[in-house]
Amino acid sequence: MIKDLADLTITDARISSLIRQKDAELSRLRDELTKVNKLKSTINNDAAHNRSMSVLTEENNKLKNEISAMRADRGSAELITSYKQQIQTLNKRITELEQEKSDLAAQVLNLEHELKVRLSVENFNTSVDIKRSTATNFKSEYNQSDFKKERSPMDKYNILSSPKDEEV
Repeated sequence: MIKDLADLTITDARISSLIRQKDAELSRLRDELTKVNKLKSTINNDAAHNRSMSVLTEENNKLKNEISAMRADRGSAELITSYKQQIQTLNKRITELEQEKSDLAAQVLNLEHELKVRLSVENFNTSVDIKRSTATNFKSEYNQSDFKKERSPMDKYNILSSPKDEEV
């Protein structure tokens, strides 16, 4: 049983080339088979004819199997379409994740900046509190010290007072 593969259409150039090559071999084998049939009619050698027929049929089956294997390796159109859709879906997800990563990086930068500002404000407030505390402590220490109790040299020696005030 020999089939004509001329109506087979495959878009892959490499596979198409191999199929054309195999078709050429099939044509050659078909021509040989025709010659054998003619020879059989002229020479009544059944054993040689059967042997030739079995060899040609076996070669034909091998070629058909090779073509089927090539088609299977190439994959079906539905499978290819499915893979393309999966790739598109994955590319969209990658884009979404990259955008999410960018947004998170921006949020981290904003949080770092906010933290630095808060720390600066807190450090400033702490510094002001320390200065106030120091000033308050100094004032209270001054009020409690003997230094305040002592009179100033001007009061002590009565420099600003007039001589009349002393007589009284």
